[in-house]
Amino acid sequence: MTYSMRKIKNEFITEEKVMVEGIPCLKFLPKSDKEKYPTLLYYHGWSSNKRFQRFKANVLASYGFQVLVPDAINHGERNPVEFEKEGALEKYLLETVYHSIEEAPILIKYISNLEETDQNRIGVMGTSMGGLISSGVFTQHQIFKTLVVFNGASAWHKLESFDQSEKLEEYKEYKEKLAIYDPVKNLDSLNERPILLLHGDIDTSIPIEVQQYFYDKALNYYNDERKLRLIEIPRMDHYISTGMLENAVAFNKDYLK
Repeated sequence: MTYSMRKIKNEFITEEKVMVEGIPCLKFLPKSDKEKYPTLLYYHGWSSNKRFQRFKANVLASYGFQVLVPDAINHGERNPVEFEKEGALEKYLLETVYHSIEEAPILIKYISNLEETDQNRIGVMGTSMGGLISSGVFTQHQIFKTLVVFNGASAWHKLESFDQSEKLEEYKEYKEKLAIYDPVKNLDSLNERPILLLHGDIDTSIPIEVQQYFYDKALNYYNDERKLRLIEIPRMDHYISTGMLENAVAFNKDYLK
């Protein structure tokens, strides 16, 4: 059964479309009398867009978070590619990840300038491709206190899609540029900041072994191992379960107090 995407009104959350220096975003804010909120920057996955993250963003906002969801280049309102076309992933994935990381300072500046933002409680999250992006952004910017990744990859050089992209001569440059941002090569920048990795143990899109590799390497940089968690969901492919979302909320509530 196919469902159309509908906008469901949430009387407890305000949703606003904002343009941040050319980056289309959706901003979600709880309706309450608080002046400052913990804030989450949320990156969507390959072939998705900001609108498809509305339900998850509403859930996060209902627990007291301000949430900003941008469209990545080649997605949503930013000249989306033909995702089903053969070779599209190999051709555009690295470009999308690279540009998302390069433009992250624009979104960070925007979040920091919002009156509602608690400057000491800012986290970043991502799903699948957004997990790659959020991992890279996290290691590059200390302003983020937490990182949550759904079915993503924090050791990019272990991904088959990165190797495939090298076959395309014109996109070798992105692999070379991204090499310096690979999270597993920037472990000294973690500074024991809390990280939660959630992954299905039979993920056929991004094998869980990639995150296990990162987790094993990163663990050496944590004195408090409770701040680095890898939760493997049994019999789960490349999807997000209610339990995974619940864990993400609880984790951010704990560390963005």
